[in-house]
Amino acid sequence: MNRNNLLTYLTLILIFFSINLNSKEIFCEFEEVHSNKEVNNGFFLMKKNKFRYQYKDFRLITIFSDTENTFYVQNSNTSVYHLIDTPPTYLETLKFIISDYPNFQQVYSSPDYQISIEKSLNHNFLRRISINSQKINVSIFFFNCANMSLADQYFSHNLYKAFHF
Repeated sequence: MNRNNLLTYLTLILIFFSINLNSKEIFCEFEEVHSNKEVNNGFFLMKKNKFRYQYKDFRLITIFSDTENTFYVQNSNTSVYHLIDTPPTYLETLKFIISDYPNFQQVYSSPDYQISIEKSLNHNFLRRISINSQKINVSIFFFNCANMSLADQYFSHNLYKAFHF
């Protein structure tokens, strides 16, 4: 799996949720299941138009995003951050999906990929996002989601603050 492809898809999806659920403050745990049987776990924080998507594995990354930029930080070296550039074609798809809020379709397709969405019956968020393309096949499961008050300090890529739950 190519890390840049995964970052592009994750950025697309996470920006989408942070825009549409901008009045909520949400915490969720997640599990990513890849087609090669690789599994990654972590947590997702969202507050207004900001989000944090952090893998628990010290060798992986944390993604931070606000309305203007998206960055990633290596979990093993949180003092250095990197800007993520999202290709314009994915932004067009993002706009299309956003236009459906709150009545999401179950499937969004383009010539390059398909995104399937399953809403949760247990909490006010999603249960699963599935991304399928020639480059990446991954399902992201969200669980233990809760609305909670989240301090702004947890959304800063350049002043990294550990979040404990």
